Amino acid sequence: MYWEPWLWQLARHDWGFALAAAALLYQPTYLDILPQYIVYLALSPPLVWLCVTGRWVPVALGSMMLWLGVQFGVHLPLASAIDAVMGALHPGLVLRAHFNVLAWQLVFTAGLVLGCLASTGQLNWQRVFEPSRRGLVQAALCITGFFMLCRLGMTWGLLPEAMQARLRAVEIRAEFSLMFLLNFAAMAYLVGWLLVAGERSESRFVRRAGEGLRALFTLPFLRRIGRHSLQAYVWHVLVIYLLKAVDYHHGPFNELTKTAIAVAAVASLTLPALLQESRAAPEAAVAASPPIPEGPSRASE
Repeated sequence: MYWEPWLWQLARHDWGFALAAAALLYQPTYLDILPQYIVYLALSPPLVWLCVTGRWVPVALGSMMLWLGVQFGVHLPLASAIDAVMGALHPGLVLRAHFNVLAWQLVFTAGLVLGCLASTGQLNWQRVFEPSRRGLVQAALCITGFFMLCRLGMTWGLLPEAMQARLRAVEIRAEFSLMFLLNFAAMAYLVGWLLVAGERSESRFVRRAGEGLRALFTLPFLRRIGRHSLQAYVWHVLVIYLLKAVDYHHGPFNELTKTAIAVAAVASLTLPALLQESRAAPEAAVAASPPIPEGPSRASE
């Protein structure tokens, strides 16, 4: 009863919707990027193999072409066909996804390619992020500042309707449209530059900012859930639905109680990470154990 607004037909034990959800074609609310994250991880091994064997350029170009195809609507006939087939196979069944898997893969693939290049020694982050290279830093600051002003102007209704219409055309979150791509790239460069080059900068303010970011990014809590991000993300979906049930039966809560619940829920993200590490600990111990010494007879041979 309290999950039906978010599970829809899944709450009624509809087998068609259950199969579609298992096939990642129908996504209940609050799953967000989890289904496409599963797809990306499943496709990662061959992409990593291509990158470490020197064929990262086709991987990067293919990723960019998929993103461009979504921006120009090339995917729409395929999506319509899948939706029509689903509706024909089961009444009321529709294709439902919170994010376009072909568009948002650009972020994942970019990280995969850069990670492979760095791990194989083909990319030196110290050279990419030089303290003396401030031109790109200034450009990134201008881009993020521009989009921040646009966001504030739209939120507060300060921009004319004609300008807001233009911005909305490039602000399609589900398809990771141009505004999100430019803003993400600029912000990623700023964060990377502060992390790598910030500590070597002549500016005291920049050094402090870099040290602060590095301290944040190396927190044990964040590193642990980062190492097991898929398990943590699956767990967070279960926690959200659990909180929906608790709120239905015992809510509404006051601000102090809601804050305490939120903090406890975020802290619980370490539970699947700790469970995953505890399962891997025996295997790691066996792999790291020294070889069994040979007996006298074997050694004489």
